[in-house]
Amino acid sequence: MYYVGFDLSISSTGVAVIDEQGYLIETIAIKTKPDDYRGPQGFANRLVFITDMLMSVLREYRPAKLAIEQTLTGTTGYGVQDRAKLIGVLQYRIATEIPEHNDPLYVYPSSLKKLVTGSGKADKAEMKKAIDSVFGYDLGLETSDHYDALALALVVGGWFDG
Repeated sequence: MYYVGFDLSISSTGVAVIDEQGYLIETIAIKTKPDDYRGPQGFANRLVFITDMLMSVLREYRPAKLAIEQTLTGTTGYGVQDRAKLIGVLQYRIATEIPEHNDPLYVYPSSLKKLVTGSGKADKAEMKKAIDSVFGYDLGLETSDHYDALALALVVGGWFDG
């Protein structure tokens, strides 16, 4: 049995997979650059690439539960709007391609921080320290996207009460 966390972003999506005992199975960073996706369908192709990668994780691991970091509502800006589009495409693909996973847990960033560190205003260093403490050593993960995805997987797996 696996638990998966997705920290969605257009430029660097974090993915983490843990098993039922809490062992870290895999972390992935899906990185894209606007220059790699030019032309009239550039952004759409970028969304398809990212969701293709995410769907392959879901198909490979068939998680018992999936957690996704939720986009902040009421926030403006292209980054937030682009994340919302990514979430929409992912939701559609999950619902139509693997509907058994069509009930992910959505967690707001401040809620995730509060569950993991006790403070909804924790910074990246505090998140890293809290996640590393669960495993008992410095995981040395490459980016905060990895740590956020791992935090989401741990939350949905039941390692943090909330």
